[in-house]
Amino acid sequence: MAGKNKIIHRIWTDKVLFSLKRHRSVIILGPRQVGKTTFVRDILQHLDYKEFSLMDPAFYLQMEVNPASFVDIVRSLPVSTVIFIDEVQRLPDLLNSVQFLIDNFGYVFVITGSSARKLRKAGANMLAGRVDFYKMGPFLFEEIRDAVKDSFISFDIKNVLKWGSMPPVVLAENDLDRRDFLRSYFYVYLEQEVKAEALVRRLSFFSRFLHLAAIESGKIVNYSNIGREVGVSPMTVKQFFSVLEDTLIVERVEPFLWHARKRISHGVKFIFFDVGVRNVIADFWGEEGFLFEQRVISEIIQYLRLFRLGANVFYWRTKGGAEVDCVIRLDKEVIPVEIKLSSNVAASDLRGIKLFMKDYSKICKRGYVIYTGKEKMRLTDSVVALTLEDFLREVIVD
Repeated sequence: MAGKNKIIHRIWTDKVLFSLKRHRSVIILGPRQVGKTTFVRDILQHLDYKEFSLMDPAFYLQMEVNPASFVDIVRSLPVSTVIFIDEVQRLPDLLNSVQFLIDNFGYVFVITGSSARKLRKAGANMLAGRVDFYKMGPFLFEEIRDAVKDSFISFDIKNVLKWGSMPPVVLAENDLDRRDFLRSYFYVYLEQEVKAEALVRRLSFFSRFLHLAAIESGKIVNYSNIGREVGVSPMTVKQFFSVLEDTLIVERVEPFLWHARKRISHGVKFIFFDVGVRNVIADFWGEEGFLFEQRVISEIIQYLRLFRLGANVFYWRTKGGAEVDCVIRLDKEVIPVEIKLSSNVAASDLRGIKLFMKDYSKICKRGYVIYTGKEKMRLTDSVVALTLEDFLREVIVD
């Protein structure tokens, strides 16, 4: 990602380049404006590649009228050329031509998209077994810290919790520009992603729902309450949340129910992909500790997708009030994680982890507290406090 003539390194870089070295095609999905296009251009700049953008009206019209011509266009290029297709959700049928070119001629593709819903609704050919999938989000804490060390941006944790970490936000010169971008993002999402694609019939209801969904981000959802406030049925609220999921705006976090007991809560949580987008849509900044929790869970999800395929994130809460912010399932092991925007950890902060480890002693042997202190601390024989960066490196990546 370029910024002030320098590059903000993304953690996806090595993984995507490794896929290409193995002659594997790649699909990168992610919300609008998280930097997918610039990222792809950065990693392909030293390779022989050809870009086709479906945001280009002329190319889009040509492909819409005669999609079969794409095969002829690509066949005119050397097989060693990496073919980059940007915003493929605008014309999902193009993926049939991509499969033909992969299977019959060995071309390698890098494809980006911002709407899984549009692809699925169109019955798109997702090239199963032929491509590696990646899901990209905004800048991560690690990526921002590296850029700060290089001294070409000035952005800290409080900035992230207020404004989020979308690339235009991180690279903006001032807070006014950040606010303007986020407000514009909200309206562009409604107009281009929702209205233009006819994802919902009543945009006014969806707009009110979106405001409430942002306020409730990270909390257990009550579909009936939201429906009453918006003026729609609980089923419609569920459909609205489905739109947010499919357009990559929220992540679903289910309750941990391994050997489920009756006293465990069964509600689902939804977390916005970026706290800055959440704050502007909700029209208030929210409590920093709660935003930090959502931000950390979002980063854990991204790392798991990249380094631990098949792993999942949950939350845990009992009817008696005990809870764990994040539960990670790795193969047959589960790991409870408490998240604290604090440089200190009190004994009371471990209540939920201790209860969880007692209830699930056969499958849970270690727990963690992610906090903002600088040093690794052993809190009990089986619970350790770490910074987010150390946690991701020691537990997820290794």
